[in-house]
Order: sequence, then C-alpha cells, then structure tokens
Amino acid sequence: MHQIGRIANIVLIAIVVGHLSSCEQNQPQTESPVELIQQSLNNIGDLADENLNISLQVICSEGINRGQSYHAAGEPYNIYQVETHFQIDRPNNREIAMSRNPFNGFVFQSMTLVEDGVGKTYDSLSNTSFVATGSGFNNYRHFPHRYLEAALRDSAKLVYDGLIDLDGSPVHVITINNERTTKLYFDKETLFLKKLEQQVVNQPYGNGISVKEWDDYQQFEKIMLPQQIKSGGIYDSWGTLFNSYNVQLLNEAIPLPELASFRFLEGDFPPASWVNLADNLFMLRNVNDDKLGIGDYNVLAAEFEDFILVGEAPVSNEASRKVIDKVTEEFPDKPIKYMVQSHHHSDHVAGMREYIATQVELVIPSSIQVLTDKIAKADWSYQPDNQHTQPQQTQYVLVEGSHQIADQLNEAQIVNIGPIPHVNDMLAIYFPKQKLLWQVDMISFGEWPLTIEPSVILKERIAENNWDVEIIAGEHGGVMQIADVKDYLNN
Repeated sequence: MHQIGRIANIVLIAIVVGHLSSCEQNQPQTESPVELIQQSLNNIGDLADENLNISLQVICSEGINRGQSYHAAGEPYNIYQVETHFQIDRPNNREIAMSRNPFNGFVFQSMTLVEDGVGKTYDSLSNTSFVATGSGFNNYRHFPHRYLEAALRDSAKLVYDGLIDLDGSPVHVITINNERTTKLYFDKETLFLKKLEQQVVNQPYGNGISVKEWDDYQQFEKIMLPQQIKSGGIYDSWGTLFNSYNVQLLNEAIPLPELASFRFLEGDFPPASWVNLADNLFMLRNVNDDKLGIGDYNVLAAEFEDFILVGEAPVSNEASRKVIDKVTEEFPDKPIKYMVQSHHHSDHVAGMREYIATQVELVIPSSIQVLTDKIAKADWSYQPDNQHTQPQQTQYVLVEGSHQIADQLNEAQIVNIGPIPHVNDMLAIYFPKQKLLWQVDMISFGEWPLTIEPSVILKERIAENNWDVEIIAGEHGGVMQIADVKDYLNN
C-alpha cells in the first residue's frame, strides 16, 4: 500500500510539474523593452556614426496626389513621383537633403544643408533661404533610426506587450505610453523595426493613426536601411492614405546649387499685422501658429454694412481663433458672417472648424461639401477643440459657377475659376468697386515667379471674366499694386 501511495504521489508530482511547465511555455517571455530597442538600434547601425559617408536616393514612386479633387475613402488616387537625395558626410560634418516634388502645377524643389550642426534650407521656387530648425537628421523621418532613438528617450514609458503574429511573422510589441500612444513592432529573428503605429491629431482631419512600415532591410555601407518604406495615416474624415518609398544607393555625391543666388529670409515669421488693401478691404498678413511654426499665410477681411466677410481658414484652429479675435477687435460692431474657402487642400482648410464652431457661414465649392461635412464631424477627443466641445451645425453657401454678396458698402463676386492644374474647383473673389482680385495659390507676389503655370492661367481667367483689375492680393506673398498688375497682365 505504501509503495502504491509513493507511486501515486510521484505521478501526481509529475502531472503538476508538467502542468506548470506547460503554463510557463504558454506565458509570454518577459523582455526588457529598453534592451530590445537598444539591440534593434545596434543591429541597424548609427546614422550619426562619425565615419559614415553615404549618398541615398529615396523615390516616392506611388505618391498619392489627392490634390485636384476630394475622393471618398477607397476611391483611386492619381500617382506622382517625389524624389529626394540624401547625403550623410560625417567626416566633413555635413548633411544634405535635396527633394523635388511636382504638385499640381508647381514643382517644389528644396535643399537642406547642415554643416557643423547648423542647417539652412534653400527653396528653388522662391529662390530664398532660411535657417532650418534642428539638425539635418529631421530629414530622415522615414527611416527607423530616429524612432528607435526617440523611444529610448522615453524609456520610462515603455511596456513590453509580448509576441504576436504580424502578416504571418512573429513580432515583439512595445507600447510607448506617451501623449499619443505609440506601438512598435520588431521582427523576432532580426529585431529590425517593422512597423510603427501612433495616435495623432491632424488638422483638419482630427483623430487618426499615423503608420510607418519598413521592409527588405539591406546593408548600405555601415548601416542597415529598409529598401521599402510605407508611410501614411488613417483618418475617419478622409480615409486611408499611404505613400510607398524605394531606397537606393547613389554612387556619387550630390551637386550643390549656386547658393549665393538665394535671398536669405529671417527664420521667424513676423507677428500678424493689418494691411489696408483698398476701401473696406483689409488683409491680415502673416497669420501663423506659433506651436506649429507655420507662417506666411494671409487672410482677407472685407467690410460690408452689417458684417465682415473673411477669405480663407489656413494653418490651424489656433490661427483661425487668432484671426477671429483680431477681426472682432478691429470691427467690434460687425460679426463675421461669411468665410470663403478657396479650395480643399489641408493647409487651407486646417482652421475651418473654428469658423464652424462660431457659426460662420462657409462659402465653398459645392464639390467639397462631403469633405467639409466630415471635417466638421471628425473626432477630436485627443486634442479637443471648440467644435468638439460644443459641436455646431455647418452652415453653407455652395458655389457651382459664381455667387455674389453685396450691399450698399461693398460687393464681392465669388467665382469658381477651375478646373486648373492645382485643383478642379478654386474660388477667387473679385471686388469691382475697388478693382481688387483676391486669389489663392496662383500668385505669391515677391516670392514666386509670375511665369509659373498657375500665374499664367490666372491671367487667362482674368481675361475670360472681363475683370478690370488694378490690385491683386492673396493668401501668400505681398500685394501687387497697379503698376505691377499692368506689367503682369501685359507680359
């Protein structure tokens, strides 16, 4: 009996040990997130290596051109190519990033040159230069290195979530509990960073998920870089947007342009100020958002008998609030009744929600009403704005061809001058009493050459509409007075 009891106990112990062993195998193995991230960074190498000298070409061969018209989520987009060349020359303390981006009638070409830690950006369209913020490493925002280094700086907020299956492969998952929760996915075998997901708030689209994916890591000199990069975001108000990038090695250094020919601009934009355009017409120059560092946008304020008409809602809700406050201060007895939105590009509608929240009527091309509705209803819980806190119904004036707003004091002829290469629908405002034309993204006087395609097309639209124009002002640049306007129209 005692022998049988001992055998039974041994069997029972074996069963318990086996069960515990099985439980241990089923439990996720605890990893140090700091060590895992550091090992990942060690495996791909250091872009700041003092001996690194490498030239790269990054081509966005599937760039999503969502510029000409608004497409509902899931519809196809036009494709265009953005090309960027990088040169990392650590022995000479130099970094160069040169990009070419053809966008709907414009060819944006710029170069950022960083020498001994000091950066300057050169813009070929305006032939200007200005001090670049931060180091040139900001130019490598598509590569995984900067995200790994940022995660290590947030080491106290890292949590290891275990192993999961991602597209058929096991990956380690690390969560960064920062202001916007971030998740990092590391290949189990190589520890290369494969994917990043981050909660973001995007003006004007609201809450979303920013996503980057890296694939096909290859050896480039002393570092490992992904040859395939996918970068984009998911927003309820627009849909899923991604660009795909291909990385290649260049065999020669990047040639520098003639740097002495660029005019230097001050790095900080001056504070917003009033410009008197003509009788009852004013412009708030340099509307900006100090948090975002975005400036060089102007907003029109047209005075009528009992109200003010505003032209454009650029940059951000904060910039629009600044405009609304300044207009209210300047015209305390006249509320803003209308805001004319020229077109749907994100930098131009980024401050639209603030006007919706204050129940200003939006004068828009009818083609962008669907997008505007989505912007108005977008979730902003990550960073609540006034429309999120106290949502208001959007009030519209929809423009197909033209629309007139007039009283005894002023008259505004709002005309859709599209289709043009920049957008399918674009609203311009002509004030016949003052012979003034307000236009957006066609002329940036004093910055862009008047021979670029949008400026040439605007000249055609002026003739087609029989506008007698003596002053041209707009969202970008200075004001063209009669002598400059005549020279522009006659050449």
